[in-house]
Amino acid sequence: MRNKIFKSALAAIVLVSALGATQASAKIKEVKFHFVKSAYEDYPVYEMKFQNGKWVWANKGRAFKPRMKYRIRQNKGGIAHHVVDAEFLLEGVLIGSLSHIKNKSEKLVTLNIGSNVMKGQEKAARAACNAHGGGQKVVRDLGLKGQLSVKHTHFGKHEQTVKRSSVMTAKVVCHGKGPKRTGNSTVAMKLKGLKLYTIPARPKCGKPVKMVAEFHTTRPGKVEFLYYRGDGEKQKASVTTSRGGGGFSKRWAKTYKFNKTTNRKYKVVAIGHKGSTQWIPLKVNCTKGAKNFAG
Repeated sequence: MRNKIFKSALAAIVLVSALGATQASAKIKEVKFHFVKSAYEDYPVYEMKFQNGKWVWANKGRAFKPRMKYRIRQNKGGIAHHVVDAEFLLEGVLIGSLSHIKNKSEKLVTLNIGSNVMKGQEKAARAACNAHGGGQKVVRDLGLKGQLSVKHTHFGKHEQTVKRSSVMTAKVVCHGKGPKRTGNSTVAMKLKGLKLYTIPARPKCGKPVKMVAEFHTTRPGKVEFLYYRGDGEKQKASVTTSRGGGGFSKRWAKTYKFNKTTNRKYKVVAIGHKGSTQWIPLKVNCTKGAKNFAG
């Protein structure tokens, strides 16, 4: 009888040990993150101005709000007494954290990047302007190192840490430090008007339709832009404006033809200029007997 009790107790101890080993093996399975790249992202910009013989960071008080997407997953299994926490760092500065992640966490989040983070690369921004700055404005890229660190503990004991890194691309703007020159040869071209529309205004099934972008500038010159589709696809293109219609302008067009019902939208964003259009719909109804609606 005592033998049976001993064997039962031993079996229970083995079972508990096995369960503990199984739970402790529940490790972090996947850690991913990236900074969102699009023309609309509010990435950090160092505005550098030449004052009293040196480059000065002029917009130090401004905060930027770019977006980041992350994904954290754990292996399936027992999670009792397991704790998974995460920290987001940029240039070694903590900018966000997560506590007690359960099984999976995947989100698109907006960051708040201020001078407390950016000051770590102030010297690099100044060095970029020392090397490339001059009489005219110059823009250079500057990488800010980001890191996602995920830590797993079991009964308070550290089990595993997984780290992933990515680079956020900031901009350094070295404003011209030379004397201001006058005359038309030094006046920068500016975008003063941008439109996007369809021809015809009411597209028809099986008939060609053009999406037309119209650019107006203060003087002749090249304008680069991004042509976006509603699902995120984009195309980079450019036009060169010339005199006409009482100013300087140029049209750019893309032709489509749809044989089935279609509901899309498009947008144009200028590169290097302040200018973008609203989302413009392109709708075609190919249902038999239906009237097509405005695009």
